[in-house]
Amino acid sequence: GKGSLSGAKFNGLFSGSNGGSTKLSEWGEALRYIRLLMAVQVEGAPSWEKVRSTLEQLRQRYEHDEEQVAPSTDTAEDAEVAKLQNEARDLNRECEQLRFRLSLEREARVTERVRMGAHGEALDSDLRRDEARLDTVTKQVDTLRERALRHQSLQRWQVFRAEELLQDLVAAKRDLSTQRSACQQLREKAALE
Repeated sequence: GKGSLSGAKFNGLFSGSNGGSTKLSEWGEALRYIRLLMAVQVEGAPSWEKVRSTLEQLRQRYEHDEEQVAPSTDTAEDAEVAKLQNEARDLNRECEQLRFRLSLEREARVTERVRMGAHGEALDSDLRRDEARLDTVTKQVDTLRERALRHQSLQRWQVFRAEELLQDLVAAKRDLSTQRSACQQLREKAALE
């Protein structure tokens, strides 16, 4: 019939089965296979379009040959079958290579996601430790300020030192906020991957 390979020697060329009323056209199956490969094609890899185009031309040629009554020689058909079988094997091999490459890329993404999660947890732990230290320093500065206000006999260098400590405290809080923001960005990035 039109759209399928003729003759018993062509049966199973692409599908690996030997006929049957529910069997899809070998040509259609091969073209669907190529379209699938095109859909999962890795960026930068050679295009499957040329292979699809060649397969489409071969299908049209066989459809045209089926419409013609003149039989062709068995040796020419056998050579064409052997050539197509080799091309099919090459396509299968290349498909397996692409599947393997795709699985490696997926595995690398999972590994990176796990690594980013662990890095985020380490940053989170560092932030909690820094927050605890900052709270301790804040309490110490507040205690010193209260004592100083009670005694009101501060020397000039003591007032200057207290102001420096307050500036350091503000800078530390700003750094903590920056680190917290960076940690949150890493978590969001890891969640997206």
